[in-house]
Amino acid sequence: MSIAKLFDLTGKAAIITGGANGIGKATALLLAKAGANIAIGDFKPEEAEKVAREIQNLGVKAIAVACNVLKDEDLVNLVNAAVEELGGVHILINNVGGGGGGRENPFKITTDEFKRIFELNVFSTWRLCQLCVPHMKRAGYGSIVITTSMLGINKSPNMSAYAS
Repeated sequence: MSIAKLFDLTGKAAIITGGANGIGKATALLLAKAGANIAIGDFKPEEAEKVAREIQNLGVKAIAVACNVLKDEDLVNLVNAAVEELGGVHILINNVGGGGGGRENPFKITTDEFKRIFELNVFSTWRLCQLCVPHMKRAGYGSIVITTSMLGINKSPNMSAYAS
């Protein structure tokens, strides 16, 4: 089988959180070049719109959806927009994440700060999977990628919440 055929995503729809810049944008462009239609969820809708236009110039569909992954209604809206405008969800790239900027000393970080970091990195990812998997199951195709960090194996006491 040829590489082009192996990576052919024609007719597939992908959701990418944090797709307006960095790793998310690069992933969105790569999937679009393989033929996938793209839903970019980002809390910077103007930036997401620019990337969507860039992707549309590649000859596939792309939408920008304002999305703060800490808000359940934004996650639901992102999935609904992908289903309605792109015809489904086949690929989910959970790319949004972050920590406390190196200020997570376990003896100084508050419970609220620790909780917010988990909501951003763990709970939002789980919720998007929960919302997308039924669509993938109906389509008979699904792929989920979760961007993670080297801090999962590297040690830094000042990044305790993010690393865990």
